[in-house]
Amino acid sequence: MHGALGRRTFLTAAGPRTWPGILVVGEGHAMGFGHEQNRPDRDQYVNIRWENIPEAKKHNFRLYSNSLVDSLNSPYDYRSYMQYSKTAFGINGSVTLDPKLPGIFQLGQRVGFTEHDQYQVMQLYRCQDKTTRPTTVFPRYDLKGDYTCDFETDLCGFTHDKTADFEWAQIYGKTPSRGTGPDTDHTTGRLGIYLYIEASPPQKKNDKARLKTKWFEKPLSAQCFSVFYSMYSQNASMIGEFNIYIDDTVTIKNIFSQSKSEPNNDWKNLLIDIKPEGPYQIIFEAIVGNGGLGDIAIDDISITEGICPTKIETSDSFLNDSSLCEDINDREAAYCHQWEQAGYCVSEEKTMKLYCRKSCKFC
Repeated sequence: MHGALGRRTFLTAAGPRTWPGILVVGEGHAMGFGHEQNRPDRDQYVNIRWENIPEAKKHNFRLYSNSLVDSLNSPYDYRSYMQYSKTAFGINGSVTLDPKLPGIFQLGQRVGFTEHDQYQVMQLYRCQDKTTRPTTVFPRYDLKGDYTCDFETDLCGFTHDKTADFEWAQIYGKTPSRGTGPDTDHTTGRLGIYLYIEASPPQKKNDKARLKTKWFEKPLSAQCFSVFYSMYSQNASMIGEFNIYIDDTVTIKNIFSQSKSEPNNDWKNLLIDIKPEGPYQIIFEAIVGNGGLGDIAIDDISITEGICPTKIETSDSFLNDSSLCEDINDREAAYCHQWEQAGYCVSEEKTMKLYCRKSCKFC
């Protein structure tokens, strides 16, 4: 939202310990942007809980008219860095902004510019013109496969198990609890969306959340199932359990189970060969552990025809030998093209350097 202020603004940090988020918002104001919840159309998207706002702070939630601001034909952005959080200025941490649209679990963030934030800057400052300077491009995980889901736009047809105790939630950025959960999604490494379970109250020990994929047809041959997951707690005793099942109408089989914390909160890639006996769906189950520092997250799911690449350990000198520029001529090489198409040249670089150098263009 651009405010028609028309005056020069200077931005100065209050001190060496000024929070980066405060500086980012200050930068937004300096560029001429106001807060998202002050837009003329805000009442279509959020409810203001006036009863939870101190009288002295209510001016922060005033509604501006179209004569004062221009939204630059940009949609209301719940994730904008200029959007207040749900509890901004709330009395005793109470909710002051309640999103009207279903499935919105978080308002605002201080990670960086969203797509709509960038669009508004581009429009306001006419950045569409050509430039001779290099443009910074943020890397994005290129998810490939016969079936893929990165949760960036929806749940990909996944459904919550209504018999479970609670549900997986969509989120972007860091999970609310410090000391657990990933810092960003896996797809973009910045502001993308992933799914997680919040281990803090009202959840309690042994509560379960289950998420089911849509039903897939019985495959003619083996398939490779891939998922990125995060399962980290700075207090390892608080981590719960993460299970993956496959239901092929004949049996429900556990194909993965983990009940310990990883050493860090990096995303881990799990690859499993599957060969269901009939139509099937995959079920992701997370179980709450001994405390609030036990968040579990998933992102970037794919199913690809053919077996998965085999994880191997070998010397770095062998992997970096540029004189070897062929796909290994054995059973693995037959799948190099499929693995490359599925994105494993990136997610399983070490293994692919051994088996599929040519297909992955490592040489």
